[in-house]
Amino acid sequence: RRLPWQPIVTRPDCSNGGNRSSSSSNTSKSSVTITAMFTAFVIAEGLTILLGTVLGLVQGCFGGFAKLAPCGMMSVKMSKGFNQVYGPFLGFPGTFLRIIIGLGETSAGICIILGVWGDALDIFDEELRNLVRALCIVAGSALMVVGFVAGMMHYYVDGTPCSPPAVLGCIASIFTLARIFAVEPRTADSQRLATCLTSLVMVMAIVAMIVNHFFGQHESLVREANAELNAL
Repeated sequence: RRLPWQPIVTRPDCSNGGNRSSSSSNTSKSSVTITAMFTAFVIAEGLTILLGTVLGLVQGCFGGFAKLAPCGMMSVKMSKGFNQVYGPFLGFPGTFLRIIIGLGETSAGICIILGVWGDALDIFDEELRNLVRALCIVAGSALMVVGFVAGMMHYYVDGTPCSPPAVLGCIASIFTLARIFAVEPRTADSQRLATCLTSLVMVMAIVAMIVNHFFGQHESLVREANAELNAL
């Protein structure tokens, strides 16, 4: 309440200026967030291109073809290894296991190389891009399972805790997680496809573990054949 002898004091209206300041601050925060998200996406995509190229060349073009090739020293070593060591240890016929893993590694490696580079170079349309991103996740999951199972086998048979297959399994897991959380497919159908096929890969891995438990041989029974294989 103003007394009669007190002067009238007017206060400036700062509501518009305050609104403009708040709006400018929100816009600045939004642009920083968008820039950070874009930077994270670019880094993640670059990382998956690098890791995917390594996986495709090593496991797809080299490891997979070596298991399928009918001739050559590496093919002879692969054939003997699967027939006398890897197959009996895991509880599967050696030739069957070698062909299945070879086909899987080759197809997954080629899919990853074509997928990550095609996506990065923007040569796919939107629908095909989402399909390729989903299949890259599935292929990475399959190579991860193959790498970790092979690493476990080498740990028991050779006593090697950090074998090349185990390292490739770690690379495949980083690749797969980066594709899932940063370079993921955008449509619900492609996400469901990736989820269902990846779940199928995990079910097959569980089946392989069950077969190994009931039909696989103890590592001591294949140790002599493994020593001869390492001597080649």
